[in-house]
Amino acid sequence: MSLNDRRLAALWVAGAAGGLAQTLLGVAATLVAAEMAGNAGTAGFPQALQVLGAAGFAPVVSRWSSRTGRGIGLAIGATVGAAGGAVSVAAVALHSVPLLLLGSFLGGGGATAVALARYAAVEVGGHRGAGRAVSSVLAAVAVGAVVGPNLLAPTVHLDRLVGLPRFSTGFLLATVVFLVAGAVWAIGAPRGAIGPAPAGVRWAFGRSAFAVAVLGLANLVMVATMTMVPVQLHHIGGGLGSIGIVVGVHIAAMFAPAPISGWVVDRFGIGHGAAVACGTLLAATSLAALSAGSVWGLLVAVALLGFGWSAAVVTGSAALVRWARPEERPRLEAAGEVGMGVAAAVGGAASGLVVGVGGYATLATLGAACVAVGLVPLCLRLSTLVPADA
Repeated sequence: MSLNDRRLAALWVAGAAGGLAQTLLGVAATLVAAEMAGNAGTAGFPQALQVLGAAGFAPVVSRWSSRTGRGIGLAIGATVGAAGGAVSVAAVALHSVPLLLLGSFLGGGGATAVALARYAAVEVGGHRGAGRAVSSVLAAVAVGAVVGPNLLAPTVHLDRLVGLPRFSTGFLLATVVFLVAGAVWAIGAPRGAIGPAPAGVRWAFGRSAFAVAVLGLANLVMVATMTMVPVQLHHIGGGLGSIGIVVGVHIAAMFAPAPISGWVVDRFGIGHGAAVACGTLLAATSLAALSAGSVWGLLVAVALLGFGWSAAVVTGSAALVRWARPEERPRLEAAGEVGMGVAAAVGGAASGLVVGVGGYATLATLGAACVAVGLVPLCLRLSTLVPADA
């Protein structure tokens, strides 16, 4: 096995571990927040804080990656995420909501490391295979992301056996797994300073801004459309079982088909990847609007939504890598993560307001409009800027 093969395997292992820790920490914090406050109104706060933390720590991880290498930068993010898990353990012991929210914010450091690890894979595989490199890490993250929430029940059972507050073991496990991911990144990811961005970074960012915009707008459409799906399913008579299935299908569609998007981008070029992303997202939001009253219709819509998001992330990430010089990439990658985080926060907050005023069909229709008038022109511009053989 070559050095690059070992490094790529390390990125897969760390990505799966980071995905597990991120989702375990996020879901556990959501449930704990609702229990501590005695109502469901606060349940969304930990997830919002994790998203804001991911956006806030992205420039930090980027800066350290430039100075000390990808491995150390990602390890620092994972260590911050582990600190978030430790603070969350203290939160349940002290029954403190503020500490829980602080733990969720710090958990965002681990989340941003998980997200930025896809770019480390490009350095291992080379920019000509950027699509497949990015998608391979996303697929690895999917494994951990699916396993994480399923560990809640056994960890809570263990809490009862040893007499710990509920979810203590889950938070502790997330802490340990984040540390393991950080160690694997530090050892296995590319090392060595990337160097400061040269004076020409502004000019490069002018081109890469289209890729950053694609990442942000695709995330906004996905988060806004998906956030209110459980509420809509409950409104039309769907039970908890159907809600769980629909959400599970969406998460699987976000990550599992990523290698298909990577193959399309590398084989046929950025333009084809962008077309797949836009076409799938437009079909997803349109179907969601037309079938807002059907559980089966929404199931198909959220599956398409997840795949469209995956195609957009792979395409946008590959385009960003192909335009930027190595020393420019960490800063531009951080800009992409910040943009995605802000978009997620805006989309999640706005979705409830729109549904409250006009219903879910209106929300999905607005999502389709964002794709048609925003994402499609951006992707068309992106396909003209980035040559297929770049």
